[in-house]
Amino acid sequence: MPIMERHKRVLKKMSKNVGLTRNDAMVAEGYKKTYIDSGNIAETDSWKLLMEKELPDSLLAKRHKELLNKREVIKEFNDITGLYDKKVIDEPDTQAVSKGLEMAYKLKRKYPTEGGVSVNTVIISFDESLRASAKGWKESGKI
Repeated sequence: MPIMERHKRVLKKMSKNVGLTRNDAMVAEGYKKTYIDSGNIAETDSWKLLMEKELPDSLLAKRHKELLNKREVIKEFNDITGLYDKKVIDEPDTQAVSKGLEMAYKLKRKYPTEGGVSVNTVIISFDESLRASAKGWKESGKI
């Protein structure tokens, strides 16, 4: 299946306007609000192909490694030479790392949904008193 031109235009708008969300780019491209809100574009074969072409996993992995290993550089004025010296600090450039990765993973739909991971705890017991306590906690909204 070929990549839809409309999908290419959405990605191009996002690329040219840093900070423009996919939803905003879709609005500008004339998509209906219900389709935009559904997020279904990311599930289409066309969008998946476009993401793999423009943001292949191999590139993400390479950039991910570069960003994770990137060190912050500061400039200090050298009174003797009258020039600025670059000094590498042994700390990651966290802003660059987080923003680049967040955007790429969101575009590829590999970012966790809001709210994180859901964990359920189940109590299994043959002791009637514990079972009764658990039932009481559940009814009271404590679990």
